[in-house]
Amino acid sequence: MTFNYARAADTAARLLAQFGQAVTLIRTVAGGYDPATGVTSPDVTQTQVATAVMLEASQGVVQSFDVRFEADTLIESNLRSVLIAAEGLAWAPKPADKLVAAGETWTVIGMTPTNPAGVPVIYRVTIKR
Repeated sequence: MTFNYARAADTAARLLAQFGQAVTLIRTVAGGYDPATGVTSPDVTQTQVATAVMLEASQGVVQSFDVRFEADTLIESNLRSVLIAAEGLAWAPKPADKLVAAGETWTVIGMTPTNPAGVPVIYRVTIKR
């Protein structure tokens, strides 16, 4: 008997939709240089809407990114942990991508996928302001 990971991804997406919010992921892809013509193509901005739950960053999250943890400081208040449903995303978030939620723009500093058997279920993302 095999486990149905696609069903787990559906369940994760449903729960995040119920308790989360829509966020926008933004990625800028650098333009390429064509040595034959000497022309550089312009940067391209990609966007996608994702379903996510934003959480306060825990001490473990902060320390895992080599950021000194000090209670009630700017360092702590500028970090968040985000759970993003993988279902329906064209691309996974990566460091330097932007995440816009509730009118605020954040920068992705790290991402850990949960993808058992190669099926993306959720992405645990750490963001900073």
